[in-house]
Amino acid sequence: MDYTLKDLTKAISMIKNVEKKEEYIISFTKEDDGLWYVVYPDWPFDYSHLQMVDGADKLCELLSYDGKHTKVSVIPSKEHKVLQSHDLNERFALIKTKSSLTEGATYQVQLAPFKYNGGPWIWLCPVTLFVLGEYPEYLYIKRFTRQDMLNTKLIELTNSYKLHLLFKRLNVITLDDLLKVPKTVIINAASHNIGKYAELDDFLESLGFCLSA
Repeated sequence: MDYTLKDLTKAISMIKNVEKKEEYIISFTKEDDGLWYVVYPDWPFDYSHLQMVDGADKLCELLSYDGKHTKVSVIPSKEHKVLQSHDLNERFALIKTKSSLTEGATYQVQLAPFKYNGGPWIWLCPVTLFVLGEYPEYLYIKRFTRQDMLNTKLIELTNSYKLHLLFKRLNVITLDDLLKVPKTVIINAASHNIGKYAELDDFLESLGFCLSA
């Protein structure tokens, strides 16, 4: 990463002010150029610095819930836990093997499926410092599945007052509840103004179940 003196001053300040957390939720997107980038709103430097390369891109691909987006829970630690996972949906470990303040860090991925898909090593660039504030000795990772993402979206929709009332009428609490409701019943319940349920319509359409169809 090439920085001017002004950039370096800003970068040092940003890294010092990274909020320390027990768990970080980090998202990645595969963009139109076919490359993976970490999602970092208001990133002040060259956008290309956010690109995932040298194995990290292959791990994003493997963990993706829809082929274009990846979301993970990251728990940094100084303690080693034996987590050699064989299941993509289980938490697994990244073990740091080397790092440099300006040259990033190399990690061994303790995830069996990754060994056959470009692993077992990945390189994390210095943007890691802007996200985590350091290169932790161990990172414990768990992916969000498509089901996780759909349930999260359902919770967001439920928090909408007008949709909360609709779900209450339909006795919908979980995604499984919603998918069991016949389409005609939802349309009848929303018949006063289907247009105001456009967000719900978009959500159901992503499941192949569309109100306006």
